[in-house]
Amino acid sequence: MSASGSSGRSSKERRGTRRRTSGVPHVSSAAEERGRYSELLRTIESSLPPLVCREDELAIATECLADPQQNCLVVEGDSGVGKSRLGLEVLRLAARQGHPTARAVATVASAAIPLATLAHLLPENVVLQDPVALFRATAAELRPLPAARRLVLMVDDLHLIDGTSMSLLRQLLDADVIFLIALVRTNDADSRNSAALQADSTHTSWMHLEPFSEEAVAQYLRVVLDGPVSGTAVAGFHRLSNGNALLLRELLVGALKAGSLHRVSSIWQLEEHAVSSPTLARMISRRLDVLGPAEHSLVETLACCEPLDIEALESGVPKADLGRLESEGIVRVRHSGQRHMCSLAHPLYGEVIRRRIPRVRQRAIYREQANWLKRRGRRRRDDAMRIATFELAADGTTSTPTLLSAARLARHGRDHEKVIELLEAIPQAEADFSVASMRGEAYYQIGDFSEAEEALGRAYELAPDVEQFLSVVMLRTQNAFYGQCSLTRALEINSEAVRDERFPAAGPVLKIIEAAIRLYSDTTGDVLEMLRDVERIPVPPVRHWALLQRSLALSFRGRSDEAVKCARRAHAEHQEYIREEKHQDHPTHDSLPAAWVTLAYVEGGLFDDARAVAGAAYDYALKTCSRQPQSLHACQLGRCELVAGNLKAARAWYLEAVASAHGLRQPMIHEQAWAGLMAVHAQLGETEQALFAAARYEETMAERPTRGVEVAMSVAAVGRAWLQFALGEPERAVGELDEAIERLRAKQQYANEGWLLIEKVRLGGADEASARLDELARRHPGSLMRVRSEIASAVVARNGEDLMGSVESCSGIGLHLLAAETSLAASQAFTARGDKKRAARALQVSEWHCHRSGGARTPGLTRWPGAAPLTRREREVSLLAAKGMTSRQIAAHLVLSARTVENVLQRVYNKTGVSSRRELTEALSTVVSGHLEENPDTDGVRKPARRSLR
Repeated sequence: MSASGSSGRSSKERRGTRRRTSGVPHVSSAAEERGRYSELLRTIESSLPPLVCREDELAIATECLADPQQNCLVVEGDSGVGKSRLGLEVLRLAARQGHPTARAVATVASAAIPLATLAHLLPENVVLQDPVALFRATAAELRPLPAARRLVLMVDDLHLIDGTSMSLLRQLLDADVIFLIALVRTNDADSRNSAALQADSTHTSWMHLEPFSEEAVAQYLRVVLDGPVSGTAVAGFHRLSNGNALLLRELLVGALKAGSLHRVSSIWQLEEHAVSSPTLARMISRRLDVLGPAEHSLVETLACCEPLDIEALESGVPKADLGRLESEGIVRVRHSGQRHMCSLAHPLYGEVIRRRIPRVRQRAIYREQANWLKRRGRRRRDDAMRIATFELAADGTTSTPTLLSAARLARHGRDHEKVIELLEAIPQAEADFSVASMRGEAYYQIGDFSEAEEALGRAYELAPDVEQFLSVVMLRTQNAFYGQCSLTRALEINSEAVRDERFPAAGPVLKIIEAAIRLYSDTTGDVLEMLRDVERIPVPPVRHWALLQRSLALSFRGRSDEAVKCARRAHAEHQEYIREEKHQDHPTHDSLPAAWVTLAYVEGGLFDDARAVAGAAYDYALKTCSRQPQSLHACQLGRCELVAGNLKAARAWYLEAVASAHGLRQPMIHEQAWAGLMAVHAQLGETEQALFAAARYEETMAERPTRGVEVAMSVAAVGRAWLQFALGEPERAVGELDEAIERLRAKQQYANEGWLLIEKVRLGGADEASARLDELARRHPGSLMRVRSEIASAVVARNGEDLMGSVESCSGIGLHLLAAETSLAASQAFTARGDKKRAARALQVSEWHCHRSGGARTPGLTRWPGAAPLTRREREVSLLAAKGMTSRQIAAHLVLSARTVENVLQRVYNKTGVSSRRELTEALSTVVSGHLEENPDTDGVRKPARRSLR
């Protein structure tokens, strides 16, 4: 690791030294941003869309083209799915292989004129009335010599081509003059022309193109926008486009022009209310304008009220041809239990149609559907919410019981905006405790903390019993502390509740709530003492929350095993509680407890468990459009990857947190996200971005009403330290850590102290940090603390064997960055004593772990002339050899010759300092044991699913 050493100054002197944050990064002006957006728009509109997630289809097309027995490839799919784009790529490949290429487009107009589609391919002065002469002349024109390569011809919309042209194509195929790429819409795949090709199954291959999956949409956006894209933006574009490539492109253009798609830091974010482009609106309008009056009425009803039971549609629009609309891809019918639900095929259809419906007509539609549901009776769970929604849209009012039932259903579905909309319609005189508490919770979930406090204050006054009183006090204090970032206000709320004479029995529980509030300001020992009787709390939501605070205090204290058990129990009890409908009026904040569970797992070194819990919670928040918990879980995932040393994955998650929290009044989330980005960017050598993140972090902290409470103190300290190192100030870097270490030790946050101590080791302060880490490991046994102590001791001893032993411990729990740095230190130690073979092995292990961690640029990974790194092919061959495969097996697996494999292995032996497969297996045992994959995903990006083929 680094040999920079510490400064030798006292902690007091270091605290008095002003932090160096010079080199403020350039921040683009509004004019520069507009210029870049304009250039991006011009590029998108003037160039072909990228071909993404079609690798399988392109490979099959390439195989068909190379197969002399194949002469036709039929590509079918819905309109706009990307058939033409794939066909053009195949034409480009064919041209590179020396084939002549051509393209023809069949249209409705050209179908009325024989050979109009192929006119540009026909020789001059050919006799069109003589089919035999026509074929011979055309064949001679397209393939003048028998040895010449076949013409590769792509025909768009083959189902529209005229019969004469189809007959000529069939003759040219039979004579092996052309290779045909036929593009056919799915609904027309059984047309006469398509059937003519399908009859010759021996020489024809068929391929079905599916719409893009959400992962494919993400890849498309990253390629087009040349940068990371938020999960919110990906989900929004996928929902609006249904994976249709043409709609996706037009949506992208429309969002850029409208300004609803923009950069937040370096990540693209889509505002919630994206607009479609005028071009897209015209495309949809043209498609809908051909409908008859009854069909128009049906799609208008769906645009206002979808999804609807087919029975409701047939009752309101009895003469509409629903089957025709479904076959043309305008509506979609799906089974839901014993019902058939109908909706428009694309969300964009509804947007365009609603703009064209007069307000009077809209009100009539809503009133008609509400009355139909009432006449039929409330048979389904969501009928109450639909009646309330339709009646509000029609007349602006409905009954209070209906609104309350609907709000509870919306709350159960985590639709917080809908909860607020429904409850706001209840007259103030009829707003009881249930109304006030649900409103307060909904405002808290969407991040409107002032409105939340007002509603929760009303609920506090109306609390009918001690259980609901305590639930409201708990949520009010959370809103004040986590939302408004005011420790003082949270304590005031709790003190007011203690003095409240209505519920004297609440006193002991309120003391526990106070302890949870003081977790970040007082010592963990005092907090744990105050939380000692947490299991006796009779109110389930309060008990679950208090248990989670106890797990957090135990994590801070270094008692990781106890913290994990406590967090697991609280999470399991909470999940069981929210599944019970009888508690529907109690605040539940269902996905938020996962954040505390994640932290307990991270501090316990259980990184895979942390990813699973936080990942599921993030996906759920994204699905329910809950941006506050979404950004919180993204922060927790970022911290998990940062501690584990997967820096690129950490960067992706922290950027996601910044994007999803954009526009929300969430100071604590912004604090965590910018602190994390500062730490990640600095270690990746991205100094300008790290400086920008540092500036935003300081701005966030300056705007907070409670200055003395930092929920991301340890992350910020790591970020400041690595930023100082990146700026060429190693002494200041160690000073930043020492200052934070003292503060954490005073608060008895030993787990975070251990993290900062190992960072100090990485920055060259092992001699100072080793003894304290050893003491912490003895007092607070846990896998993470133990591994950190092992590394520090081995670095101080500069013993290669001990260092490599620490590498194995790191690998065991997934600390790949530490493993990379420690194995490089081992390589240096072996070199110093002249053991070149072991030095080479250790260096190769470092290369593997560095690759897995995402390519960090830290002092512990400074390159030095010890041995040459393996190439990608050498890595592949060495891994397979280490797994026990013979040279012949490796050759067959990688499509190489056995001699080539032997030559590659010899180069690997020379580079790694080994002389046999057995020694190679020993050298790579750390890598092959399962902690590293052959092709690790270092960016934290989910891979797209394969397309289906037919």
